[in-house]
Amino acid sequence: MATLTELVEGESARAETDELGPDEPEPDEPEPDEPEPDEEPDEEPEAFAQIGPDEIRKAERAIAAQRKRLAGIFGEAAVAHDCLLCTGLGFLPDVPPPGVVFTIVETPDGIALHAEEPRVEPPFKQALDKAECPECDGHAFVLSGSHFEPARVTPCSKCAGNGWVVVARDEPYVAGQPPVIAPAPLAPVVSVEDAWGRPAGHQHWGVPPASIPG
Repeated sequence: MATLTELVEGESARAETDELGPDEPEPDEPEPDEPEPDEEPDEEPEAFAQIGPDEIRKAERAIAAQRKRLAGIFGEAAVAHDCLLCTGLGFLPDVPPPGVVFTIVETPDGIALHAEEPRVEPPFKQALDKAECPECDGHAFVLSGSHFEPARVTPCSKCAGNGWVVVARDEPYVAGQPPVIAPAPLAPVVSVEDAWGRPAGHQHWGVPPASIPG
């Protein structure tokens, strides 16, 4: 036979069931809801798996929930714009390689981030007869002092807008052997006869015959 305490507890339980109704959940039990957006799945999805409409909707809900939480911490101004690099996701599948240049550009769809691949330059050697222009620091242009915007920047007159100037080569001087000069050829000897037909060099050349002793 049931005691008085058991009868009272059973009657109270039946009264609570009648007030809630058969289809209403008990107040202590939370209604079934979707898992929190930031909860990680039991199994990590494969990298770069195919993304479909369901995945996109789940990602949008996760981003919206994250934005709401951050706004409650930092204020609405802190979450006014999504990150242009991760588009509000907060993570990247890969880290951009070193040297990538990002530029903020305006497109028909709004502000976007334009990435330029790193420029790989061959290992050029410095010219021995050229150096950075000391007046423009190699930029090829200088400020003119003009307040007229089109004339504010002008080509450097020192380097003629090239960014470099010609310098003397810093090379040691090596003395060479003096050139060998060939002697000039001797002029040919022309024989000149005197008035009496004697050749040049004759012992009586130029002496009249009457003056020569017999």
